[in-house]
Amino acid sequence: MGNIASTGQWIAFSPPTVPPDDVAMGYLIFLAGSFALHAGLQWLRPIGSEDAVPSRLTLRGGRLGWLILLWAIGLWSVWSPEWVIPLGAPGRIFQWAPIAALSAFALTPRAKLGLSRSSFTFVLGTGTTGLFAANLMSYSKSYIMFSLIPLLWLFVVHRSLRRWLPIMGFAFVAFYLFVVAPIVMTARLSPLRPNESPAEHLANTFDVWRSEGIQFASNSYFGDQIDAFLMRQFDPIAVSFIIGEVKTYGLQLGSTAAYAAYAFIPRILWPEKPAVTRGAWFAYYVGFAPSEEESTMSLGITATGELYWNFGVAGVVVGMFTLGCLMGLLWRMAGADPRGNPLYMLLYVITMLSMVNMSEAVTVLVTVAVAFLTFKAAFIALSLLRRPDRRPHVVFTT
Repeated sequence: MGNIASTGQWIAFSPPTVPPDDVAMGYLIFLAGSFALHAGLQWLRPIGSEDAVPSRLTLRGGRLGWLILLWAIGLWSVWSPEWVIPLGAPGRIFQWAPIAALSAFALTPRAKLGLSRSSFTFVLGTGTTGLFAANLMSYSKSYIMFSLIPLLWLFVVHRSLRRWLPIMGFAFVAFYLFVVAPIVMTARLSPLRPNESPAEHLANTFDVWRSEGIQFASNSYFGDQIDAFLMRQFDPIAVSFIIGEVKTYGLQLGSTAAYAAYAFIPRILWPEKPAVTRGAWFAYYVGFAPSEEESTMSLGITATGELYWNFGVAGVVVGMFTLGCLMGLLWRMAGADPRGNPLYMLLYVITMLSMVNMSEAVTVLVTVAVAFLTFKAAFIALSLLRRPDRRPHVVFTT
């Protein structure tokens, strides 16, 4: 991106193009926002064992069964979300459950679980396969790749497996660029057939893609996928585009974030509440789709972009620092080492993935607020129901 901007070439952002000066300024603003976010996060995050959660589940008494139950409920909520949609934002917590359960399993020493190497591998492989299949329903490249997080985490934590990380990283990147990205993007170009689920549509697209793979390879398809991937990872491009909008129309002073007025109303009280996320609207705004309703993709404004669009650089610094502090509080609630308790692990996973999925500032704020209230209520309820447990608790070491 820097090489392109240095030549004076304008950067394509869907139909609009962004001048190199705006790209450079957008990068600096995004960098300032990231610094403010991490400053707030580091200020309030847990430090070492002094902020560790005091009450841990032991690894006895059916821990594996509880993890499997959490994984199964999560898969059900992802594959058939009809029962969680009326719950609104709290219901989305269930959809992070399979990643949390599988991560907790992968990070638990198999000796503590009483499993042989082959049994541990089988359970982890089965869990990852189920999670991957369920995430096909999301129609999202990111969520599909999130299915591999527990496996990657396992290799990072265990020293004996770290030597394989370069190979695993190369395999994951190749899998995304040459399988996931082309299949999902191709599937989005054609509508679902009657009674066809998103997972079935992706599977049918894969069959067509596999039979025509040679044709794809003979063109510049894969090269375009690499370019699209690198462009998608360059989040400052959205901020750079917004800089041009601010120059033309001025700061919005909250108008593009007006949905915050109803974002905190529980969907269970307002079933017809409009969607909180703005990805489809922004895709329409920049010209990716003829209308918000017809948009088949979600384009992130980014939290930094939304704050700058409405309140300028000062809004970016203050807003991102505030979001960082709130995420630090969530992390502190989960504890420095949440692996011993699936519920705390679920909160940790939600906090971690919120850091890499900041599509808008308001949606991040809603996610953090809902997670805080939901888990705080759950922890209070559990503390009231928990009987004194004097058995020794497991301390994890790496």
